Amino acid sequence: MFGFSDAERVAVGEFWTIWRCPTTVFMCVTGFIDDERSAAWQRAMQAEYDRAGYPRFAAMEVSTVEPTNSMASRFRSAQWIRKTLEHLEHGSVLTGARPGPLVVSRAVLRIVGLSNIAVLTEPEALQRTIDAYREGRRPE
Repeated sequence: MFGFSDAERVAVGEFWTIWRCPTTVFMCVTGFIDDERSAAWQRAMQAEYDRAGYPRFAAMEVSTVEPTNSMASRFRSAQWIRKTLEHLEHGSVLTGARPGPLVVSRAVLRIVGLSNIAVLTEPEALQRTIDAYREGRRPE
């Protein structure tokens, strides 16, 4: 997925998968996301950071999620994302153009208020971003 190999897959959950290469951690989240599942994907990603350290870059693919989580859960996500981005050079999230993931992601990132993250709506844009991350540079 997005150029990551099976050998780079470091963790798999019921509705998420995490891959890691030397410069980047990538997570794909699918399905409905309620408060419990939102907390679960964050715990999984944090466990990877705790296990092997923060990379320079991180990317997420959430274009197929159905967000049903509460505003309180979204604020907790924003806090976690803000804390995480303090350790990263750059991050990106693929929401696709569907309103659910796109609106929720944009709202959360507006709360976060940091400039080192991009919301992407096209898979090709995420592929170019991950290619840049693998080369050790921020996307253009």
